[in-house]
Amino acid sequence: MFIYENELVQECLGVITLPNYQVSVPGNQKDGHIFSKRNPIWLKYQAPGGPASLASTSSHHTRRSTASSENSLSSSKDYYLSMVSCIDKEDLYFTLLRCSKLKPNRSFIREIPKRDSTLFDKSAMNTLIRTIHSNEHQFQAAWLNALLGRIFLGVYKTPQVKDMVFQKMVDKLSRVRLPNFLNDMRMKSVHLGDGVPLITRPKLLALKPNGDMVMDLSLLYQGGFRAEVEAEAVVTVTKKIQPIKVSLVLVMTLVRLEGRVQVWVKPPPCNRIWYGFYHKPQVEMKIEPVVSDKHIKSNLIIKAIENKMLEAIAETMVLPNMDDIPFSDSEGVGGIFGEE
Repeated sequence: MFIYENELVQECLGVITLPNYQVSVPGNQKDGHIFSKRNPIWLKYQAPGGPASLASTSSHHTRRSTASSENSLSSSKDYYLSMVSCIDKEDLYFTLLRCSKLKPNRSFIREIPKRDSTLFDKSAMNTLIRTIHSNEHQFQAAWLNALLGRIFLGVYKTPQVKDMVFQKMVDKLSRVRLPNFLNDMRMKSVHLGDGVPLITRPKLLALKPNGDMVMDLSLLYQGGFRAEVEAEAVVTVTKKIQPIKVSLVLVMTLVRLEGRVQVWVKPPPCNRIWYGFYHKPQVEMKIEPVVSDKHIKSNLIIKAIENKMLEAIAETMVLPNMDDIPFSDSEGVGGIFGEE
């Protein structure tokens, strides 16, 4: 990193070799405070015994911390960078992080950094862009679907979100009534797909002084959510042979889900969003049972499993039945309550 006297970029005052530094924001800041003006970017020297990486610098380009806790961790080779603009500080911080992970290289050959596994696939973003501009209904809600889609693509590969969805699916699966030939179905893994449900034609039906809110919207999902579950199946070969138990791995992919949905937030102390389809939604599901790495070709088995999945949707998400998404943790009391 080159340091200049001012924005004219005429006189170079020094050079910092970033791979010799650890980049962070001091003080274990909360997410909302990381890029505030008062918090500097800390370049902590981490090459023991090596020469200082700054050739020369001026004191007004760096800021030393006066906190005793930071002084105890800092060395004379550490640097603190401040910026006036918070949004520009974020860009600088990410750039410094990427550069600090490169290996020192005197050959001037550009090194390609290793891709972060949590980054979204470009094809997923291209699909989102193409979809929100696909028809007149999408135009009306393009801003909303773009926002929801962008947030989803920012987190859908993170372990935290995967674990949250996995636990939600485990809970849902435990309430599904299984076909007679299936026993002890267990969730094995989930793949979140590459998109969120798209919303079109939203309509506010009611918003009352007591906080009661009702709206409806058209929902279309084509994100390719996939779940793998393990189960034991009782298979009857012939009447003369006793039924046998075999282990199954069921790969279930939600290809398409479409319908008109009612959304309801009740008055306090309600802490959740209730939603349900007005009518049985259009569902396209692909189920592939696997036994000992060989696909079962029986349409009867596949159809029975699919019917049970559709029954579960009807029993939980088709009016008068509704499912819910909490927007605040009630710590088990079921609502938002103040101290009595």
